[in-house]
Amino acid sequence: MTSIAVIGAGLAGSIAAHSLQTSAKVTVFEKSGRAGGRMSTRRVESYSFNHGAQFFTARDPEFKDFLKPYIDQNIVTQWNPRITTLDPLDRPFKRIWYEPHYVGTQGMSALAGSLAENLDVRYRCEIASLKSIGKKWQLQDTEHNDYGEFDWVISAIPSAQALNILSSKLQQHAEIADVVFSPCFSLMLGLKNKPALGFDAAVVKNSSISWLAQTHSEQANSYGLVIHSNNAWAKTHIDDEKELLQEQLFASAQQLLNNSLQDVQYAALHRWLYAKVETSAQQDYLIDRENRLAVCGEWCRGNRVEDAFLSGFKLAEFLKTQL
Repeated sequence: MTSIAVIGAGLAGSIAAHSLQTSAKVTVFEKSGRAGGRMSTRRVESYSFNHGAQFFTARDPEFKDFLKPYIDQNIVTQWNPRITTLDPLDRPFKRIWYEPHYVGTQGMSALAGSLAENLDVRYRCEIASLKSIGKKWQLQDTEHNDYGEFDWVISAIPSAQALNILSSKLQQHAEIADVVFSPCFSLMLGLKNKPALGFDAAVVKNSSISWLAQTHSEQANSYGLVIHSNNAWAKTHIDDEKELLQEQLFASAQQLLNNSLQDVQYAALHRWLYAKVETSAQQDYLIDRENRLAVCGEWCRGNRVEDAFLSGFKLAEFLKTQL
């Protein structure tokens, strides 16, 4: 049976591996401790934070069909928050969403995590390079451990990381190099009491902050707040000290929320280097059949969670015709 290595257990990598496992022997390598990528959930103390993607929409029929059983099983649910717009220079106003927005019922990582349950995933294994051995590929991690040998390798990680691993081995490496991401900082605040904000989530204008959302862990009955920075602000401050960035984002939040954050019990900052795709590859996926290498991810098509799914799914469907 053909052996395939998938690097990255975000949604693109997880759906590609899940779709291919009936046609090939698939092994997934994930540098973190769980599947999800930017659809990530951090659980610490009694708090739970969706500190990456906050929600997703479904417009493509294939994605809608894929989601249906996960909605039926209550792994994914529709999210209907009280949402507003905040602006330090203007009055707040309510927003209306005109299409369904979805979240993972037990956290945003639940969808990719469910896909990964029946996969062979090597967690906390960061692949650093590939080595050609005859017609196969051997993978090496950052600790210089070797894994292999594989007939095909699929990269399902951000473009810059894919480029570092694949270098010039992939014929389309120049197309990957043209992809542009912008960063974001995520400030997570654990609160003693439920904040009296009058909304569940807010889009923010004219601030270093772009998004605010309340979090609630029903099991622990704890409340928190996720604060996402503006992408342009994050790019300007990308190398600043974390403590300073945390203080600045907190001060901006206090300004927006009229100094209502007085009972903070936990605070942490996460840096997302590859938060938003500014320039995509404008393809469903990239594949080098001669060298048996392929690349997928939301950045191939666009910037949305749905793009990640479609990229990984379409790549897997094509590869199944080739195996």
